[in-house]
Amino acid sequence: ITASIVTSSFWLAMTMGRFLMGWAVARSDEKRIIRFAALHAVIGAGMLCGSSFSIVFIVLGVILLGLGLAPVYPILMASAANRFAENRGQITGILAASSAIGAIVLPVLQGWLSSTHQHGLVVVLIAALLMARALWSIPLQSKQLS
Repeated sequence: ITASIVTSSFWLAMTMGRFLMGWAVARSDEKRIIRFAALHAVIGAGMLCGSSFSIVFIVLGVILLGLGLAPVYPILMASAANRFAENRGQITGILAASSAIGAIVLPVLQGWLSSTHQHGLVVVLIAALLMARALWSIPLQSKQLS
């Protein structure tokens, strides 16, 4: 039952984050939302790694991770499609394929490391840190709302 609570918490947070993203995009710019999301994802991943298997910290970390990851894919897809309007189909296809590869490879890597090493959750933290670093450096075209 614990695994189902953790999994459900992640997907609930991801869903709620997508709804909140719609509200946030209307009030802020994409760059600020992406940076805020990356920060949440890193904090959530850090909580998972430092949880000492406390279910409360694991669930809180998973919720922060879900909220942090929720706006990333939709905002990057929309931003890339707007930025490369002449190659919209090609760029969205490349991004979708890349995300599918990540969705296939990272869970397998996570499972393998968790079964062979004591600190398998480090994959989540490293992935979150790499994502945050990449997102921080991507020049998003965003509207400025005052």
